Amino acid sequence: MEDVLTPIYRKWNRHSVLLRKRLPILSIILLLLTAPGTVHAGQVTLSWDAAEDPSVIGYSVYMRAENQPYAYGAPLWTGMETTCTIADVADDRTSFFVVRTVDSDANESVDSNEVCNYRPLLSFPAEGQTGVFLSPDMGALTLSDGRYAAIHAATQWQISTSSDFAPETMVFETRTNVYLNNLTLPDLILERGTVYYWRVRHFDHYRSNSPWSIPSSFTTSVESDWDDKNLNGIPDDQEIVAGLDDSIDVDADGRADILQNDIWVIKPAVGGGYIGLSVNGIDVPDVEILVLRSIDTPTNESLSAILPNQTIAGISVKTGLQPPGSNMVFTIYISKIQMDQPTWYYLDPASGWRPYEAATIDEQSSKISLTIQDGGDGDDDGVSNGSISHTGGFSPKTTTVALSGGNGGGGGSCFLTSIARDR
Repeated sequence: MEDVLTPIYRKWNRHSVLLRKRLPILSIILLLLTAPGTVHAGQVTLSWDAAEDPSVIGYSVYMRAENQPYAYGAPLWTGMETTCTIADVADDRTSFFVVRTVDSDANESVDSNEVCNYRPLLSFPAEGQTGVFLSPDMGALTLSDGRYAAIHAATQWQISTSSDFAPETMVFETRTNVYLNNLTLPDLILERGTVYYWRVRHFDHYRSNSPWSIPSSFTTSVESDWDDKNLNGIPDDQEIVAGLDDSIDVDADGRADILQNDIWVIKPAVGGGYIGLSVNGIDVPDVEILVLRSIDTPTNESLSAILPNQTIAGISVKTGLQPPGSNMVFTIYISKIQMDQPTWYYLDPASGWRPYEAATIDEQSSKISLTIQDGGDGDDDGVSNGSISHTGGFSPKTTTVALSGGNGGGGGSCFLTSIARDR
């Protein structure tokens, strides 16, 4: 029989000895849990290999709570069978199990390998919480038992509009070895005033996984953290204005951007100038920009690792396309900036800020092209769902004070605060 996979971790001490005899191998073959949101008792079914030693006349099963010892001498179950079902096992905490062989003199062996009914516990947002921000911090607890917590290697996070997490209802999914217990959801994934369900599961260093947590639900706020009174998907303070910005032409096609339907232009949150965006589907006629806004991202751990003591000002964009799984080309225009070895950085939900290698940058025209597949690398939600969200920022190796768009105007760097970095 193969080494046992506990619901989260593998334990490699396969054999122990009773009077120099082989021990049975214990495994959980069935774990029944109650409905989401309840704290009732379930049952755990255990099975193990039969002992080969003829002096073995039975087995004893022991259970312990997290961070507690086994009460040897007071078995939870005894018998001659190689399977048993333990009833009234609480779902709101983790229980651990071992089996020992027993001989005719009532001697017990040492423990078999240990298994547990572990599943992660969700901590925040709380079950049923309302008014949750559209980019919430989310938390899930790791098993604190030292032997197990030390090998928690990755966490998979899922959010859905349905409690059954059917593929067509998924809105976010990522697996990360960085954000094991806490994750800040990317911008523009959630909608206002909507009920969502979420769950996580854990992986160890051997790629064994726990069961999914019991799902939890929350409802997002009906308010946004930015004003969009005309509901056009652009923050009001970043919109270009007819009569004032009629000369803006960030794509340099000789036409005023404000009169075009195929390009969106906004004012950056940091610095001067303008940012333009156009999208095109690859063999996909039905594409549209839903939301575009400039963001000023404060320094965090992942950003500090690649740009010490710097911040990135960038964009968050959300687009719709059909059919799901299609590819889309994002073309980002920066109004007249001089660049030297520029880099596009992507805010990856699984790892934080990182260079986005799939970006193509035209230094002469200050144009950046990103090809992103729905659900693929660069899509914040990680799901093939007919929507692509992307949060990224532009950082040149060095920048020269930029001209603003159109026929000139106010100076200052556009899209990014002026920085210089040594490499």
